[in-house]
Amino acid sequence: MPKEIILLGLACDTYRLLKVYFITADVEYKGTHGFRHTHAVLLLEAGASIKYVSDRLEHKTIKTTADTYLDVTDKIEEDELQKFSAYVKK
Repeated sequence: MPKEIILLGLACDTYRLLKVYFITADVEYKGTHGFRHTHAVLLLEAGASIKYVSDRLEHKTIKTTADTYLDVTDKIEEDELQKFSAYVKK
């Protein structure tokens, strides 16, 4: 069986399963794009480079990734300030 068909089947099964969970939890289903966004933010907060995240998300430019994700969390800003502070103290 071609890989594309298997992946499509998995995507459909995942979609159906998520719909059941959302209905059971009485939560409005708004699609799976939020998982992609969460994944990107968690990668960045964990210290992954913007280049790595951009490549993983298959963005055409790093600017797209930076504009979308770098100002999302206080943790990213705090981590960058701590890096600068540690550098200045050397």
